[in-house]
Amino acid sequence: MALEVPAGEQSGLGVEVTAYPLILSLENRVAAGQAIRADPGSYLLLVRRAGCEDQRFAVVVPRKGEAEARVALLAAGTTPPGFVYVPPGPFIYAGDSEAYNAGPEQVVELDGFFIARKELTVEAWFAFVNDTGTLAEIAAKKKEGKTVFLPRDTGTPQGYAKKGLDGKYTPDERPTTPVLGISWHDIEAYLAWRNRRARAAGERWRYDLPTEQEWEKAARGVDGRYFPWGDRFDHVLTVGFHRKKTRLHYEAGGFEPRDESPYGLFDLGGSRYEWCGNEYAPGFGTYPLRGGAWGLTDELSFRSAFRAGSDPSDVSASYGFRVVLRSSP
Repeated sequence: MALEVPAGEQSGLGVEVTAYPLILSLENRVAAGQAIRADPGSYLLLVRRAGCEDQRFAVVVPRKGEAEARVALLAAGTTPPGFVYVPPGPFIYAGDSEAYNAGPEQVVELDGFFIARKELTVEAWFAFVNDTGTLAEIAAKKKEGKTVFLPRDTGTPQGYAKKGLDGKYTPDERPTTPVLGISWHDIEAYLAWRNRRARAAGERWRYDLPTEQEWEKAARGVDGRYFPWGDRFDHVLTVGFHRKKTRLHYEAGGFEPRDESPYGLFDLGGSRYEWCGNEYAPGFGTYPLRGGAWGLTDELSFRSAFRAGSDPSDVSASYGFRVVLRSSP
């Protein structure tokens, strides 16, 4: 269900193709501050006000209880292109008994944050790869018999890219494809490069990996659902091995529009395992991988509370990532 909270003059509306349209009928409109009766369940509010950005706000009405929604809207033009704002507040973290290593259910309170709507693309990654400094480091490591920064797998250590006469690399994958085959250490170097460029351009943001808690709230909303789209699994709802007869690792982000979270993010159910920034098991030097991936067949691997961990130097054709934005100090 979608609710609209009008306040003042309405701004122009934009539209996009979606598998889950928000029903903004007159019957669903609620004025700011108005109390309504609602059946127990999970609701998605779309909050609007002139001069402000639309905000999706998820709320759960408990049995025999009440729920209050307090939403602080952002000024129009606040959210950077390609990002989604996940509002502050509590959500149900972990607690899925069928998800590997999920842990006990917790109610976690998070500040609001901006997170990329889609996974980072090949085009964005190769802007980093073909930077002069990165090319020099790739060349130096190759002299040592090592490959860094180029998308790769254990079976293709040379990387999924071709080196041209100009010394730059052309990727094997399409530009709009989410990048794959990169390590946590590769991403660490990318973020350092991206943040140097951000500072030079006077940007107010610092680029980072999401924590597991940020990733899971972005994927599940607040109601503890098992998958970004709800509680029922079907292979056709996400990019996995059984989605089609052909493999889909080369498709653009958002190829399967039904793999959409309550906040409007794509591919949190499938496509790529996504690296997160916090340690997986503190003290062991491993880092988390969340979400399903294009080559997986087991339903359990697509559950949003599923947790895997890997050494930061490991690579796989299933590994990718998305970024969050943090305010620069």
